[in-house]
Amino acid sequence: MSKLKLSNFYYGAVLNAILEKNPEFSPTLVLYDDNRQAYKILTEYNENYILFLKYATSRNCKKNGYNS
Repeated sequence: MSKLKLSNFYYGAVLNAILEKNPEFSPTLVLYDDNRQAYKILTEYNENYILFLKYATSRNCKKNGYNS
């Protein structure tokens, strides 16, 4: 049985927010990695978009006032 990662909840929340407002969108997973995923989204007007999501647990930039 597969274990769910915290990042899976993050990706699911983003996709859920998009699909709640745009139920006609059709997402397809095109890239899967441990810390990033890319989805190709087809709209009802036959427009294609690539949604690139990356999950990070720690900040790489240590500058004050920087948030990502």
